[in-house]
Amino acid sequence: IYVRNKLISNFDLDIVIKDPHLKYSMDNLNIIKHYTITKDLPKLLEQIALAGSVLIVAFALELLRLVASRRQLALTQSWPAVMDSLRSGAQAGMGTLEQTEDLGERGPLPLRKAFQQLAESLDAGSPMEKAIGSFRTALGSRIGDRLAMTILVNSEMGGRKESEVWERMAQATRKETSALAIA
Repeated sequence: IYVRNKLISNFDLDIVIKDPHLKYSMDNLNIIKHYTITKDLPKLLEQIALAGSVLIVAFALELLRLVASRRQLALTQSWPAVMDSLRSGAQAGMGTLEQTEDLGERGPLPLRKAFQQLAESLDAGSPMEKAIGSFRTALGSRIGDRLAMTILVNSEMGGRKESEVWERMAQATRKETSALAIA
């Protein structure tokens, strides 16, 4: 019995089976496997390597997506606490720099670094617009953008009704985060 199976376009597998019961059998072996590579092996290896590379890239991208998703979820869950802290600070008469320093030290863990950088930038005398721009870039969040613009507007208005603004922002943020949690 002779079987020839074409596995991949450039790789042939030959299997020769010799049956001892057949008259024209040459020896006493039951099965002899004979593998023949008829075309170029490098092309086959190249195809296997390419498939492996694609799988590795797909795995890395999925891992990156999961990490980003977890980071975004942690940020989203942290915003209501930030808004409450800013409202409390405004009611206590704290300025923007003091509030950002406080959030950089005691705020939600996923946001501390961004608030520390904002406080350092403001403390170094950077213009508010520049410091807020860097803050927005560091956060990369829609709620963070809204927060940054509110800080900017509050500083231009001189802090009038600031605690009311933060209260409304906290309510809107809770509503948005609960909607995101459902979706």
